[in-house]
Amino acid sequence: MPLVIYRSHRTERLARALSRHLSTSTFDPFDTLRVVVGSRGMEQWLRQQFASHNGICAQVRFPFPRQAIDEAIGLSDALYGPEGVVRDQRHLIGLVIKAMRQIRDKAELQQGLSLVNSYIGQSTDASEPVNALELTLATEIAEELDALIRKRPDVASAFVHSEYPEGGWFGALTRELLGDIDPWQVRLQRWQQICCGESCQRGHLHVFGLSALGGDDLTQLGMLAKMPDFVVSLYLLQPSPMSTADEATAAGVFHSLSKELRKGLVNAITISDQEAALALVHEQNHPLLAGFGRLNADSERLLGGIVEALELEVYEHELFDGAGHTDIDDRSQSVLSRLQQGLLQASQLPSLPLMDDDRSVTFHPCFGPTRQVEMLRDLIEHAFASHDGGSPLMPRDVLVMTPDIPTFGPLVEAVFSRHPAIAVQVSDLALQANNPFARALSTLLSIANDRMTLSIAMELMEISVVQAQFGLNDQEVQRAADLLTDAGARWGFDADDRTRAGQPSQHQHTIDFALERLVLGSMCSDEMHVITSGHPTTPHLHAPMARSGLEEGPLIGKIVRVLETIRWHVAEIRKGPRPAQQWLSLCLNALDELTAVGDRQGWLWTQTVDAIEGMLPEIDDVELSFDALQQTIKTQFDRGSGGGRPIAGAVTLCAMEPMRSVPFRVIALLGMDDGAFPRAHIGRAWSPMEGSTRLGEHQRRDVDLHLMIEAVLSARQRLMVLWSGHDPQTGTELPPASPINVLREAVDNAMHADTEHISASDALSFASTLHPWAKDNHTSIGRQYRPEQPLSFEPSLSAAESDNLAKPGLEFGQTPVRETQIDTQSLAKVLQNGARALLRNRVGIRDPWLQTGREDREPFSLGSQHDSLAIELAEQLLVAPATDQQALIQHHFDVANASGYLPHGAAAQSAWQQVTNSAAQFIEARDKVFADCHVTSESAVRSRVQVSRRQGQFGMITSRETRLDQCSMSGSQTKTILWRVIGKKWSDRALGRCWLDLLVFAASRRGDDRIDGLLVSDAKSTIWLKAPTQAKASELLENALEIYDLCHDKPVALFPVASSTLARKLIEVHPWTTGPVESVIDGIIESWATEPDWRRRKLIRDIRTAFVGNSRSSFFDLAEASVRRCFDLEDFDRALPESGPIDPQGWMRMALRVWGEAINAGSKVSSKNLQGFVKASMEAT
Repeated sequence: MPLVIYRSHRTERLARALSRHLSTSTFDPFDTLRVVVGSRGMEQWLRQQFASHNGICAQVRFPFPRQAIDEAIGLSDALYGPEGVVRDQRHLIGLVIKAMRQIRDKAELQQGLSLVNSYIGQSTDASEPVNALELTLATEIAEELDALIRKRPDVASAFVHSEYPEGGWFGALTRELLGDIDPWQVRLQRWQQICCGESCQRGHLHVFGLSALGGDDLTQLGMLAKMPDFVVSLYLLQPSPMSTADEATAAGVFHSLSKELRKGLVNAITISDQEAALALVHEQNHPLLAGFGRLNADSERLLGGIVEALELEVYEHELFDGAGHTDIDDRSQSVLSRLQQGLLQASQLPSLPLMDDDRSVTFHPCFGPTRQVEMLRDLIEHAFASHDGGSPLMPRDVLVMTPDIPTFGPLVEAVFSRHPAIAVQVSDLALQANNPFARALSTLLSIANDRMTLSIAMELMEISVVQAQFGLNDQEVQRAADLLTDAGARWGFDADDRTRAGQPSQHQHTIDFALERLVLGSMCSDEMHVITSGHPTTPHLHAPMARSGLEEGPLIGKIVRVLETIRWHVAEIRKGPRPAQQWLSLCLNALDELTAVGDRQGWLWTQTVDAIEGMLPEIDDVELSFDALQQTIKTQFDRGSGGGRPIAGAVTLCAMEPMRSVPFRVIALLGMDDGAFPRAHIGRAWSPMEGSTRLGEHQRRDVDLHLMIEAVLSARQRLMVLWSGHDPQTGTELPPASPINVLREAVDNAMHADTEHISASDALSFASTLHPWAKDNHTSIGRQYRPEQPLSFEPSLSAAESDNLAKPGLEFGQTPVRETQIDTQSLAKVLQNGARALLRNRVGIRDPWLQTGREDREPFSLGSQHDSLAIELAEQLLVAPATDQQALIQHHFDVANASGYLPHGAAAQSAWQQVTNSAAQFIEARDKVFADCHVTSESAVRSRVQVSRRQGQFGMITSRETRLDQCSMSGSQTKTILWRVIGKKWSDRALGRCWLDLLVFAASRRGDDRIDGLLVSDAKSTIWLKAPTQAKASELLENALEIYDLCHDKPVALFPVASSTLARKLIEVHPWTTGPVESVIDGIIESWATEPDWRRRKLIRDIRTAFVGNSRSSFFDLAEASVRRCFDLEDFDRALPESGPIDPQGWMRMALRVWGEAINAGSKVSSKNLQGFVKASMEAT
């Protein structure tokens, strides 16, 4: 029967030809048509095409090549032999392990095997469990052996007959494994049976789009086409109808192939140096074919040789332009159209002028992977908004391909989910990236392998199927994380678990320690109570967890259930080596008890179970170690999904793999960095296939180069290429991948720019900036071409040119949610650094080093707990009788120790002594402040200060760190003074927080209550903040909330150090006066404008010094990633001009609005004059 070949440069035409065959064929309606595809994504697209053309797609199967050929032959593959020596890959791995252990004692192989044994760390004991290295090596050997017998059975036959002098231990392993079975003879016998019509099934096999088929597959398809009553149809995507091999090359291939076929050695064809030196005709004329056409040329040469050697009857159908098809729009003459026409004609077309609005092919060098994805999102949004009268571009029309899915998959999902969100479907991710059951099992095994930490326990609890099993939700999991952290959980289930890790047997900061505190806290109302257990000589102290009352009881019960289930399964896993089937049962049982299968998650459960069952080797009487199990599962779960891409209304992101040439209107190539693409071939030095290449055997580099042609042919409207063109840290220019330079050369040959000094590829290069809000994104750019032309914010240029957009700043489409309650700590953080608040709340970007995370190590010092413990102890000592103070100090020590705040052992006493000394210093500072005064102290308050804004009214909630002291002297009225102790040194950050607290107290007082001021004491000094009137405090809070809202709308010029320094310097030169705030600020700015030049230069120098900082301090503005993302350094030069008007929304005004009143109200009080200052304040009217 014949071999039917359809060739076209358009996948749609091939699909239409196949659809017509389906609609006109007369095969049995109950029979199944087989269409061979290279990926599940291609299957999905073909199903859609068949249903669109014929109205239905039924009774069609889409097997992969090897499966389809084996089914058509009707016999098992040569590797497995006629008697089924090997059942599948799992069985083969088990046989390899046994064979490796059986050839250890052969003297002639000791030199090679000694290196293998030293690598896998294996002894000569054959009953020793299989470790991870041995299993990994056996898997690689099985893969290599499978490829050797399928692609080069003549070499495997030589191994069996000891005819291969360099076989070494691999040859001995092959002989041991295959025994008397000669794979070459098995193959010949199989084909003899097929030629006689004994074993071949009747039917029709359609092979669609497999332009990268290997030589072995093509040969077997040719043999099938030779059989009676069997038809093979090839639908090949080919860039050009021109012959891909000249007559001399075809004749040489035919001569070699027919000779080898007559010998029965069809796979022994090699690519000689003479054949490799023969230049293809079209390679001399088109750079894309010359650079990327090797794989197509090899396949065509091999196919031509097979046809001639087997004397096949061939029917060829060419579905190219010029044969009644005109899909390419010749009128547009876009860059993409010219590239495709050049490929079609296999020649360089005359260069045409580049049109001004041509965006069919663009190049985008960016600052790192994140900016690549951000730039890609901007380009796609721009494409959605700029369709030219035709059908609008939809997300389903966009394909993004990348050679690095693990890096760009999560980035694309994160960036595309920002408002306004763009639907995206990421395929080819690892199994555990898409499957919660696989992720749960992988996390459990990592706990068993290493140590149980709080962070990894919370990772497991955050998985949706685990939450469903134990009745948790996201809010409860977050609350559970807070409870366990506050209870002191760090790592280890218990003291014995810590001993297993080689650490001291310490109960403190284990999971059991935290659970005990939580359970006691739910039953005991007194958080200062301490319970003693254990032996009297070595008692265990248990402090109930504060704030885990009865209302937390149900949640604590769920936490205990989850952690105890994890503990039990980890203990079972750690018991030691097991046979593979027992490991399988153990994993399935763990999944069954840890996870719950939802209504629409059954397929995910089945996918995980199938993956586990299909990866463990079949080995009888040999156990697997735990590290071998974990390595196998990790390898399986980290493997890509293999091209499954559901047809959905979303942007598709997939890996760059061959035979996926589905047409899309827009195709983007992401991550095309130098070194990342084309991907290098990873060889195995011990493989007999390494070092030589036969015709039809494809290297990874050749496959990747072929993908560039497939991408150009599959794009219909636009092709976008993105890479890291600049180092994000230094700005150093980086080159793209070498195939991109070839593509740029093809663009330069096809088109030319209007300007002589710039090439077409440079004119189509649109570089991204370092961050999305760089000034270049908001400046008017003409339509002239130039390299480094920013394109990502082109739709917003007109808005940026208007006067109502402040600089720096960018309006966002998303309307932020206005909180009804804002605690003063959050308010102070936003006023000190508005850029960070904008990125976090509006765009979803967080500074990596600002992520607190969960601490997995127990404290070695008190750290931040020191001040809170000292202040709490001081508050209790102030109201306790003198006779009870020592007992009170000891009780607080027991509570702190039982709560896990203190270090272990003798260091606890030393740390507590420092706490006691600090508490004494706080009390001494207070006594100095209020000496000679009668003080009535209210009880210490426990909640934060919060600003509640409802209809212009401010509610007051007091602060834990602030004490209200009623002070009175004879002959003077009673005063209310706030007293605060801060553990750290006084700074402008502390000033901002304390000032806001004072404003809340002053604005929210009722009746005749009066707040006179706030005394803030640190270890060395005391600061007095004078309270404003109630009306003034309300006005200042309104101003603070207005700026808070503005910081969520656009980048506002407020900086952690520079803003307060600027305000302080301006007030030193022009003192703050009384009156409305805006009037005072206007007066300072007007006075500043008339200052002498030398004073302005001095102020700018002082500000720049504070702004840039020095190497000894890490708290300067340029160290803030949020500031770098939103502003450029030269923006500050525009914000502080030496002359001329000041921008009303600029840096100077914002600094004075936030810091002016606070700086004016504050004054430092020396310790010597502290008592006199308080007396003077008390006596003042």
